[in-house]
Amino acid sequence: MKNTTSSLTRRQLLSSATAAGAALVAGSATSLALTNSPTSDVASGWLNVKQFELKGDGKTDDAAALKVLLTNHTKGGTFFFPPGEYVLNDNINVPENIGFVMDGGAKLRLGDKSTFTMNGDLQSPLQPIFSGAGKVRGTLGKGVYYPQWWGAKADGKTDCAPAIDATVEAANASGGGTVFLHNGVYLLETPHGEHNVFITPRSNVAIIGEGDDSVLKIADDLNAKLGGWNVIFTSQNTPEFRVDNALFRDFKVDCNGANNLQTEGKTKFKNAAIGIRFGSRITVDNVTVENNAGRQCFMFGNNVKPQSTSDIIIRNCRVNSVGGGLAGNTLQNDHSVVYLQCDRGQVTNNRFTNPIPDGKGT
Repeated sequence: MKNTTSSLTRRQLLSSATAAGAALVAGSATSLALTNSPTSDVASGWLNVKQFELKGDGKTDDAAALKVLLTNHTKGGTFFFPPGEYVLNDNINVPENIGFVMDGGAKLRLGDKSTFTMNGDLQSPLQPIFSGAGKVRGTLGKGVYYPQWWGAKADGKTDCAPAIDATVEAANASGGGTVFLHNGVYLLETPHGEHNVFITPRSNVAIIGEGDDSVLKIADDLNAKLGGWNVIFTSQNTPEFRVDNALFRDFKVDCNGANNLQTEGKTKFKNAAIGIRFGSRITVDNVTVENNAGRQCFMFGNNVKPQSTSDIIIRNCRVNSVGGGLAGNTLQNDHSVVYLQCDRGQVTNNRFTNPIPDGKGT
């Protein structure tokens, strides 16, 4: 699917959103993204906010006008946002019976101290619709959160780590939900915290993709620059950062090992794809990890007693080319894939493959 930002038809938005919700409930990897194409029927049954004093000019504070519009439609309705940047410098609370439809090029810029809370249905193409330092809260209708709405491009060139991390945080702060990785290559370049983490996992949040077509890829030369990094990993090694009730399913982590080889004089790199030190009820399902010049692709536990994690499931995963199994990675002698120290752990139906000189796997 092309990630365009052209106008949306009412019929396309509603039909694709309904199908998307059904696909998620059924556990399918079908895309949850909305289709979009040019049309002229965008105003059918919708309220165009620019006809109700909102400017969308990137300068005028539209918060007061939006609050009036919400107050005047307590019985419900659908607000249509044409292209433009709508500045909101005050808190906005959108109830369940109000829906927003964002046209291509429509964006909400949230002020430093503002919180935008939406429990009504939010419909938009895969484009940036949130900017600014304010907070986004609420279910957004279906409890599905797209990193593209926070600025991820999935083009294999643009750093997506801050956008994905912000998406996970918003889902968690809203009570939980699904962060959906639409197919594409999400480059990860900017880590945070003492463990050089790209994405912080959080309780009650699922990260789900479209199989190997949804790729989290590490940027070049980060092992040499950082001395190791972790993709989805708790940012602090303390109980305050525990993660409970989390799911990671149907995506690929490309560690880009050929451009992140172990270097002379460095401690053996730890490049975990998914790692949680404290937590419970965590499932990793149908995740591929490849080209890892480091070690410990999946890491759960904290090397302490009593165990700091419980009820961990790792199933149907594939790991290809780890440690010394990666061509040219001669300085790495740790090929470990799974570190699991927990109560009630299950590791089932996984395949771990490293190449050998004759070209076959073992």
